[in-house]
Formats: sequence, C-alpha cells, structure tokens
Amino acid sequence: YELLLQVVSAMRQGLAVTIAPRSQTLTTQQAADLLGISRPTLVKLLDENRLPYERVNTHRRLLLRDVLDFREERRRAQYEALEAMSVDVEEEDDLDSVLESLKEARRTVTDFLDTCVLWPSLQRDFLLSLAVEGLYRPLWSEAILEELEFHECQKLIMRHDLPEPDAAQRAARLIERMREAFPDAVVVGWESLEGSCGLPDLNDEHVVAAAHVGGAGAIVTSNVKDFPRAKVPDSIQVLRPVEFLFNTVSVDPVRAAVAVTELADRQARRDSSRDVDWVLGELERRYGLHAVVGLIRSS
Repeated sequence: YELLLQVVSAMRQGLAVTIAPRSQTLTTQQAADLLGISRPTLVKLLDENRLPYERVNTHRRLLLRDVLDFREERRRAQYEALEAMSVDVEEEDDLDSVLESLKEARRTVTDFLDTCVLWPSLQRDFLLSLAVEGLYRPLWSEAILEELEFHECQKLIMRHDLPEPDAAQRAARLIERMREAFPDAVVVGWESLEGSCGLPDLNDEHVVAAAHVGGAGAIVTSNVKDFPRAKVPDSIQVLRPVEFLFNTVSVDPVRAAVAVTELADRQARRDSSRDVDWVLGELERRYGLHAVVGLIRSS
C-alpha cells in the first residue's frame, strides 16, 4: 500500500516511475545513487565485504535485491544513531541571537547544513530524518562539526546546568553519532579553492569551496545575505531552511511523513504525549514550516 502511495505521489509530480525485478543487476554508480552515497563510499563498502557483488570481466555488479536489503539495514542503523543523539526538545533561543552567538564565538563559516541550521534540536532531527529516508544527501565539513560540538556543549551548560565535563561528553557523543549515521557527509579537499569567490566575508569562502568540491546543489543557511548570488557558482543555490525543506518534502511527501512518524516515535519514548500532530505543530510554531507541514498532512 505504501508503495502505491509513493507511485501516485511521484506521478502527480510528473516524475517517471520504473518497476524493476529484484534480480536486476546494477553498476556501482547505479547502486551508489540508489543508496544516496558517493561511488567511492560504495567501493569502500564492497572492499570491506559489507555488500555482496560479482565480477563481470573487470567490473563489479550488484543485485538490486542485495542493495535494497542493505539500504533498509542502513536506514534502521541510521535511525538508531538518531535515537542515540536525540535530546529533550526544549524551547529554542531567538534565531537572531543564535546567529550572533555563532559569529562572535569563533567566526567559523556556515556550510551546506549550517551550524545555525543544525543547532536547533528538533529542526536537526527533522533534517536528518529526511536524509535517512533518502530525500537528500547531507554534506558538512569538519569545521561545522567542531562548531556544532562547541555550541551544543554551551547550550547544555547554560540551559541544562550540566557540569562542563558532562556537557562536553554529551556534545562529543552527538557529533560521533552524526558521523556514524552519515559517514559520507564530510567534504574534504576544498582548501585550494578557498578565497576564490570574493565573498563579503572571507570566513565564508570555505563554504562555497567545500560545497563546490562536494557537488552540493544548495547551501542551507539562515545567513543567506552572506552569500550574494553573483558570488556563488550558478550550480549552487543558497536556501533558507524553510525553502530547502519545502523543496525536499515536495519530492516525496509520503516518504517525508514516514520520517516524521519515526521522529515522533523517538520523541514519544521521552514523553508519551508527543505524537505526529505534536511534531508537526512544533515545526510550524518554531520554524514557520506551514507549507511543509501542509504537504505532509495532505500526503
């Protein structure tokens, strides 16, 4: 039934739908695309014997059923990692004060999923849940993870009265789980391009360089003014979270609803009153995701 709903949703959007036998063989690039990972990451999985394959002359081929089975196993493992990084969803600070805090603390740049996008707990959980469902592939840099760890630690100290060692340990665990859930997300090798765009703030050059090297289609940030359209490559959009989330959920509202159900299940284990309606209501109230929620409710 769920499959039919996805087919109908895709056809309504004018997308092509292909039904293939599970015995079909895939190239390494096709398998990587299906899993939402890079081809080098897939090859690493094959080298580690985590996915079965056969050789056809000098090429490796994978059975569709094996890739689908692995995708489901990976999906469950990613949700387990999100469960481990889940925290009590508290009232979040005013966005302007968060952005100013980020700038003052370390002057570290924004990235594909900016620190100010990942810092709010519920928004982060929603973004990463959509990624688990294969609606997009998240990218970030080591600098973003370091900044997120720093500010998560400060949040735990200031708002939850945790001793600094305990807060640091919990913040480090959050980053560890993010790495575990999305091992293909960190972009490397961007340094040679840094400083080539002429952005107003040189500290933001890293973002465009890393986004270009990572093949990102968009930089998701609340600091859109720091990335003038004329200074960013045409292949890369600069989107606020509300725009990015609407575009992403529009691809497959049914799959997005699955992500919200998983998120609600995690929250319900902390507070039984938190169900899907509660999550959707909070996404609207906190982040203004009215159109996004409307897509999910109507799916």
